[in-house]
Formats: sequence, C-alpha cells, structure tokens
Amino acid sequence: MIVGERYGRYIFTRDPFRIKPPNKTGIELPPFMMEQNQKQPVRTIRSGGLQISIWRNLTAESGKIYYSVTPQKRYTKDDGQTWESTNSYSPREAVLLANLLTEAAFFIRTKTEIDKLDTKR
Repeated sequence: MIVGERYGRYIFTRDPFRIKPPNKTGIELPPFMMEQNQKQPVRTIRSGGLQISIWRNLTAESGKIYYSVTPQKRYTKDDGQTWESTNSYSPREAVLLANLLTEAAFFIRTKTEIDKLDTKR
C-alpha cells in the first residue's frame, strides 16, 4: 500500500491496518470500525422481549466516536412465526427497560474510556 494514498474521505497511513481521517485531531481508526458502524450494533442487551442495541457512530468532521442506543420490544404476531417490534412499553416493561438502559450506559462509559486509550497510542 502506498503511504498517503487517498481512499474516499480517508488517507492510509504507513500502517496498512489503520487509516487516518483527514482532520485536525489526527485520530487513527482501524478500517473495521467504519464497516461495523453501518452493519450491526456493537452490543445488544436483552431481557425477555425487550432489547437495547448499542451503535458505534463516527462524526464525519472530526472522526470522533460516539455511541447511540435504540430500545425496542420484540414480539410475535398471532401466527407465532412473524416477528414484529414496537417502541411502546407497559409500566412493568418500562421498569425493566430502565434497568437495561442503565446497563447500556455503563457499557458505553466503559467503551468510551477504552476508545480514548486506543486513540492516544
């Protein structure tokens, strides 16, 4: 790989396993992070029919990593084979959802600290 070769918005550095976004911060991110960004959540937390998906996102301007959370309730239709999802919760489910969101917040805090350590290298 050629040093400084431009690939889309990113420039490859000397290390072929890391790419550098063209920004002022100079943060280097591995290519799989961009691919994972779009395809699947970093983590999914489940309890019964409730599910929290945690997504890793990347800002285009600065290359900064941030996380977002998507809660949903999964259930089967009357036929028992077709899965549906909703964003409406009963009071009992709301309490369980609060516990799952607390766990997701802890995971995000931990992951953010790890990301900060990785970008300092």
